[in-house]
Order: sequence, then C-alpha cells, then structure tokens
Amino acid sequence: MRKLSTSIITCSLCDHIFTLSIHLTAATNFPFPETATHAIDFGIGGTSGIGPLTAHNLNGRGVRVIIVGDKGKGSAEVHN
Repeated sequence: MRKLSTSIITCSLCDHIFTLSIHLTAATNFPFPETATHAIDFGIGGTSGIGPLTAHNLNGRGVRVIIVGDKGKGSAEVHN
C-alpha cells in the first residue's frame, strides 16, 4: 500500500471494508499463549461484536473473554 497513490489507496480501503470477504472465525482463531486466562474486547459491538466469537474459538481452553464495549461505559460482560 505504500506504493499506491491517494485515490488508489481510497479505493483499496473501500474494497476491503465493503466488498471483500471477512473470515471472522479465522481472524479470531489466533494462538493465545498457553498461560492466557483472559481476553478483553474493547470494541463497541457488545454481544454482536468480536468478543463472543473469540469466546467460541477459545471454548474449552479456560480463557474468559471480557467484553467491555462502548469504551468502558456501563457494565462488562464475561464469557467463559
């Protein structure tokens, strides 16, 4: 992307956001250290965000996913 001109960068970013497939299961199935006990989701998606999907991928490993959401406003949700 460093070699692209401004208009091409804009088009490329729009393609990545609006038209290209996102494989969320693969994106959230990254290797956690064996000693990991918690993962924190700071996104704004809440129960519709990436946290529950990450919790699903970590199911059975004893890692709790804490969904803080909306920049810490309100209460946190915990998935284990």
